[in-house]
Amino acid sequence: MRALSARPDQKPDNYFYTVCSQWYQSLQTYVLEGDEAQPWPTPETEPEVVAELNGGSFEAPAAVIRGTPYGQNIYNIFVFAEGVGTSDAATANAPAAGVETGAEIDAGPAVAEGQWQAEVDQWGGSYQAWAQSLAAFQADVRAQLDARPEELRGLIGRDGFLFFRGDMEYLLSGDLRDQPEGGNPWPAIMDFHKQLQARDIELLLVVIPTKAEVYPEKLSEHAPGGAMPYVAPYCRKLLSELAGEGVHVVDLLPEFVARRDTGDEPLYMPQDTHWTNSGLQLAAQIIARHVLALPGWAQMPSTPERYRTQGATCTRMGDICDMLTDAEKATRPPMKLQALQVIEAGGEFYADDPDSPLVMLGDSFTGVFHFEDCQHAGLSAHLARQLGAPIDLIMAQGSGPRIRGRLARRGHDAIEAKKIIIWTMVSRDLYQYWAPWDLIELP
Repeated sequence: MRALSARPDQKPDNYFYTVCSQWYQSLQTYVLEGDEAQPWPTPETEPEVVAELNGGSFEAPAAVIRGTPYGQNIYNIFVFAEGVGTSDAATANAPAAGVETGAEIDAGPAVAEGQWQAEVDQWGGSYQAWAQSLAAFQADVRAQLDARPEELRGLIGRDGFLFFRGDMEYLLSGDLRDQPEGGNPWPAIMDFHKQLQARDIELLLVVIPTKAEVYPEKLSEHAPGGAMPYVAPYCRKLLSELAGEGVHVVDLLPEFVARRDTGDEPLYMPQDTHWTNSGLQLAAQIIARHVLALPGWAQMPSTPERYRTQGATCTRMGDICDMLTDAEKATRPPMKLQALQVIEAGGEFYADDPDSPLVMLGDSFTGVFHFEDCQHAGLSAHLARQLGAPIDLIMAQGSGPRIRGRLARRGHDAIEAKKIIIWTMVSRDLYQYWAPWDLIELP
């Protein structure tokens, strides 16, 4: 455990997310927020860590970063101290160099009602038969996992694509609702839906496909081709059942698969678990269609063409590179990424608004391009551009299922002020998630 310092008039939040972004998968490294960090330690902090502090505490640390590089939690505590550190405050609101670039993605109509059943009818008549049709693909995925040391969380695919072990294990799941108590996501999702429904808050559930679902042929030569059956049938089953119980599911996968080869770049970074600029823009447009169709949206203020964009570039090694051997990593140069930063009419970079009645809950898929890399170019920024209104983003790396707790800690009055909640998570977290799917009561 260590404490580091920064100047009290500067709080470089983006820095802390950037520090964690490359490690959060491989070393389970997170920025703690809210009641998890202030004051610190908390009642949930490990007793041995509290004992090491010998009665000391931090009332308002700039950041608390927790990682698990050697099988136990290690904390880095950042505090403000006069005369120490450097600042990016002078450039935080300065427009980046570049001009507006990149073609708009014309997102098509939402998935037609009845699409869930049509998939089952087309690909076997039952989810069990659908899964059985993928036997050769699944056997190859299992063989690749078994042949690779378990501590190496990154696997090498085809055509320069890397894959995360957790994504591949998720493809081999059975019925997601058959997981042991605490592992089944159904009760927590339905409970959250009903709590919001009782408050007249509209919920959109967005389950983000993994790279392996959109590009399965980059993982295995036995992947289905052509019109393909989707390679995670039990995720489709769960989403269809949630939709049948009244949960508003925003289904990204069909349009991602249909449009994955239509642009100048893939929808996912070859060396990373996350999407590219093209992928997140397509997601923003699909989500925007659903938001605009909600009854509550008509009552919200918006300003068409409030935002513009400008092109930006950055480099990123990719989080999966840190999960390879040193020899494997040495052969891979950094990726050069394109982005579109979102800018206000006055020239300031887009900023999320905690007071917005529209809140997005998300994991690192909402942080990439927004708090790190090119910045101001992430999912919430582009959704705000589509809607003409800023969004309240609550984000924690690796915590899509548990992000509800961050909302709960906002308190009763803050929650009551919300009208629409967009809950995003990556699909792999529906299977063997690292923490229980607890029911979280909203105040």
